[in-house]
Amino acid sequence: MAAWLAREGHRNVGVLHEISPNGEEYLQYFRWACRDHGLSIVRLETITQMPERLEDGIAALRDSRADALAYIGFGYPSVLLAPIFTKLAWNPPRIMTTAIQFCYNKPEWMAALEGWVGIDQYCEDNPLVTPFLDRFERRFGRRPHTNTVLTLSYDSARVFVEAIVRAPILTGPGLRQGLERLRFMPSVTGGPRTHIGAAPFDHKLFKGDWLLYRRIERGRTVFVGTAEPRLES
Repeated sequence: MAAWLAREGHRNVGVLHEISPNGEEYLQYFRWACRDHGLSIVRLETITQMPERLEDGIAALRDSRADALAYIGFGYPSVLLAPIFTKLAWNPPRIMTTAIQFCYNKPEWMAALEGWVGIDQYCEDNPLVTPFLDRFERRFGRRPHTNTVLTLSYDSARVFVEAIVRAPILTGPGLRQGLERLRFMPSVTGGPRTHIGAAPFDHKLFKGDWLLYRRIERGRTVFVGTAEPRLES
């Protein structure tokens, strides 16, 4: 999120922070990333997952003269923001966490999140995506609606199967060893450089450009790009 904000030329960021199991962790890492990218958090508004004064928080962020908005949390309150933006006559550049994937649940939520950029995991540029969709269509007789849920479910199933194949014994500890023996497994999820691997002290299986940006435009998500590493010291 911080990399996208910096790449787009934003420097003063307003943050809508949601109290949730991952909200505090997200916020801490976002603060560090803002420091690395030269961003200033000019206003922080904290809300619950069922906020009662959401409009007041958005008005305070608008009045802070933030030149962009970052949403941090699970995301349900984000689908309530569109009429508030309209009422307050504020249409900021805005980015959110993987909460953008709420848009895949309901068509009305897709419409409610129009204009948001978010962190997603589906990428048409991944060369494994189209062959996977072709195989799906041949087997089930229909072309699936493409989104992260489909590819992530497929990759998760493949990981479990490969862990069983590699397990020395079919017990819990044996399956863990099987998972830890995965190396450079091709991934349908993520960008073109994504692969899956693990090790005894590395259980974060996705490697490479597995997180990327998508924007909601006219009732669909559009690939914006992958995050580029910050190379300067």
